[in-house]
Amino acid sequence: MAGVYIQMMSSASYFASGGAGSVTVLSGLSADELESQATATSGVTFYNNALDRFNTDNARLWQQAYKTIYYANSVLEGLQKSQNVSQPVRGRLAGEALFLRAFCHFYLVNLYGDVPLVRSTDYKQNQSVARAPSDSVYAQILSDLTVAKTALASDYSIDQGQRIRPNARAAAALMARIYLYRKDWLKAADQASELIGAVSEFRLTAVDSVFLKNSREAIWQLMPVSPVLNTYEGNIFVLNAAPTSVSLHRELAKQFLSTDLRNRWIGRINAQNQLFFFPYKYKIRTGVPVQEYSMVLRLAEQYLIRAEAYVHLGQNQSAVQDLNQIRLRAGLEPLGPEALQLNKQALLDSVYQQRRLELFCEWGHRWFDLKRTGNAGPKLTESKSVRWQESAVLYPIPDSEIQLNSALVQNPGY
Repeated sequence: MAGVYIQMMSSASYFASGGAGSVTVLSGLSADELESQATATSGVTFYNNALDRFNTDNARLWQQAYKTIYYANSVLEGLQKSQNVSQPVRGRLAGEALFLRAFCHFYLVNLYGDVPLVRSTDYKQNQSVARAPSDSVYAQILSDLTVAKTALASDYSIDQGQRIRPNARAAAALMARIYLYRKDWLKAADQASELIGAVSEFRLTAVDSVFLKNSREAIWQLMPVSPVLNTYEGNIFVLNAAPTSVSLHRELAKQFLSTDLRNRWIGRINAQNQLFFFPYKYKIRTGVPVQEYSMVLRLAEQYLIRAEAYVHLGQNQSAVQDLNQIRLRAGLEPLGPEALQLNKQALLDSVYQQRRLELFCEWGHRWFDLKRTGNAGPKLTESKSVRWQESAVLYPIPDSEIQLNSALVQNPGY
């Protein structure tokens, strides 16, 4: 299992590392968070929402996600065969493997739609597995997370308090997100409440402390494996010269009020007679000692999940209270009694705006939010002036994978 986490955070990973080919960067380009400053065409095509089935970065996303699933399945199969692993350790490792399998399938189904559901390391079986309906993929994800949540401890005692392995709290956090995406509002609110109510473990910290290693806001983080980096996010995002890969979208930078403390999450640099913005949630570009870990799941998302669920449940007062927790941490005035009189869409728009400002450049939140709310076309046409085609809401199945597996069918438009 340690090897699986190392693989996820290695420079060779194009899925989780936070590097130039990661979910965070590529989906940030697809949305309205990042501008492509690269001369290579791959980043430009993500930014223009004009992917084709031969795009190599897209192929690496797919391959790395399924590689992690393969490793997780290998751990599960090894545990079933082993006679020498104690029951407590067996349960914990199986829970971690199930969580990671669910986690990767979640990203695959949101990036590509219907995807192969892989639960074995048998290459004879996997080389011809067809795309499963999204509903079936989600059902397996929730099944894996339910078992994992039961098998895993709720604390962080395994690694001396470090929050670097998913535990039962991480399973609950991902389940809350999935229930939100599936419009199961009550279950989304219940799972989020479990995290928000665990006040001895989690709290919203000051904005400058959120992304430090073992932050009290962290539910799950990935620790670095590079000897010279804290995080790949910091390495690629923090600018000390004109950008050669990506920069923060100027329109996003303008969304923050001057009084918003989250302005500290935005860096600015003058280079080549231009002002560039960059994500500055992670402050360290290179160097030791390690002070920051890559954040995967954190408490602020749970407040926003519950707020959105409450709006759909008609519990506006509770929704406003959760929104105000995020606003107050950001140094903004809380929403007053007049917010309770807003219609449903206006209150949802307030939630979506806070999701945009709070979760930018973190694991594809904005890209997924635009798609699940039906706002991808209108918002991206406005902010990026792209020629939007509705087929762009899904990435293409890599052509190389279709060549290897004749059972795969391409997404429409590619």
